[in-house]
Amino acid sequence: QYRYFSFPLPFVINFADGKGMVTVEIALATYETTLRSERLMEKITTFTPKLRSAINLLIAEKTYEDVNSVAKRHALERQLLQAIMPIIDGANAAEPSRITALHFTKFVVTGIR
Repeated sequence: QYRYFSFPLPFVINFADGKGMVTVEIALATYETTLRSERLMEKITTFTPKLRSAINLLIAEKTYEDVNSVAKRHALERQLLQAIMPIIDGANAAEPSRITALHFTKFVVTGIR
């Protein structure tokens, strides 16, 4: 069964070059059994501060030119997913979680100069 975890607060991050900022809302998708899904949601909730930090740091390395198209935003979704998986699964996961995707549910760029 599909299940989604939405971060309760948006991410508001300045671009690396100081020329604007981005506000994003993010949801993680998983496909698990009900019991495993519940455990995974608890784990994500526990690690939310660490996940938020990893997401903030990765996006803060970007400029507007890195995210100014749909294809580039999809690439960023994949990069973020790769960055957070080790946090959720641990370094040597015997049985990795089945987080299938990271989705931007909101993506707003402001202050471009």
